[in-house]
Amino acid sequence: MADVKLVRAVPEDAERIHRMKYRAFLPLYERYRDDETSPVKEPVDKVIRQLNSRNTDYYLIECDGDAVGAVRAAFDGAEDGRLVYRVSPLFVLPEHQGCGIGFAAMTALLRRYPQAGVWRLSTILQERRNCRLYERCGFVRCGTATPVNDRMTIVYYQKLQGLCYRRASEDDAQTLIGIYDAAFREDFLRYGECPGYGHTIASMRDSIARIPKQLILLDDRPVGAISWVSRGAGEYEIRCLCVLPEHQRRGIGAQALRYMRECCPDWRRILLITPADSMRNLCFYEKCGFRAVGTEMDGGVQVARLVLERGGERTACSAALQ
Repeated sequence: MADVKLVRAVPEDAERIHRMKYRAFLPLYERYRDDETSPVKEPVDKVIRQLNSRNTDYYLIECDGDAVGAVRAAFDGAEDGRLVYRVSPLFVLPEHQGCGIGFAAMTALLRRYPQAGVWRLSTILQERRNCRLYERCGFVRCGTATPVNDRMTIVYYQKLQGLCYRRASEDDAQTLIGIYDAAFREDFLRYGECPGYGHTIASMRDSIARIPKQLILLDDRPVGAISWVSRGAGEYEIRCLCVLPEHQRRGIGAQALRYMRECCPDWRRILLITPADSMRNLCFYEKCGFRAVGTEMDGGVQVARLVLERGGERTACSAALQ
């Protein structure tokens, strides 16, 4: 198998992507004559807009160092506590098809977005090779097929992934206490105090009412929690981020931070505090793009003030998720 990798596209790649897309989809257009839906009919301006969109990541598919196609991941928002991403388009040049490149590219794309809870895409029902590719990648048919003409029908696929999020209610107080106590026990034993440790049912219900919390669910089981508040003008403060000890060091915290940012599309700065002598916490947040801006006392514990500013998160979080 050749070496296949994804390389992040930049606006200067628009013409090259447009030319490859035309070549890749031309045989399908000649077969189905789908004038209203074919990518062959799309102008290069559409690729430029997509490359410049904040909600789009476009990648060149390289095989042994040569660009042989492209794939785009588009963020479609949150739905039922899951982040939804769409693959549109994915294409490989005709002379490189049938060699496993599409499967390798799709596999690499899915791995790049562990925070995604749902992946969606559409394809042509009559193209059984395409349908088999997506089914091999774990997608399943969903929704109602859409006839385009008497030769071509569009079908829809969806793939669910492990992590999702659910807003906590008062009924979740005991569950949150269990998560907080397990996650913050070490801090409590070390410092003799920790605001997240030792909640009663009443105090946790009061906290849920004052500061909305999101349960982090792995395969529908609570494994952590995250909460934040808005301070206005695009500034947010993370009040709590915790993961059960047995699920730490698996990228769940970094994915929760990304989920928080997707829920707050206007964010400019994100603030938080963590114990100043906790190298594990400081290293984690640094990998996620945060930087220390000072220290202060929180009760009897010295804490570091950390800030993440927009633009510093894209490359940093990819390292934290590894």
